[in-house]
Amino acid sequence: MVEAFCDADGIPFLPEAMLWKPGGDPSAHSWWDGGSFHANLAQSTGLTPQVRRYVEVVDAPERVRRVHRRMKPHYDHLYQHRITPA
Repeated sequence: MVEAFCDADGIPFLPEAMLWKPGGDPSAHSWWDGGSFHANLAQSTGLTPQVRRYVEVVDAPERVRRVHRRMKPHYDHLYQHRITPA
């Protein structure tokens, strides 16, 4: 998928950019989620498939359902223009 993104944007795909050494201090960037995203990123060593955890919209809190109703038309529009691998 990363290679398809690079192709679509006309930039070179660099396989060596898909791996890195873990490290870094996530504390300066973790104000919004309690640190979990940036802490996980600091411990990562490359891009790997992630396990998706789905929640049915009907089971989500009302505030989440409200955001979903508001954003879904925008998502549907952008989805029509998504990048797909060749």
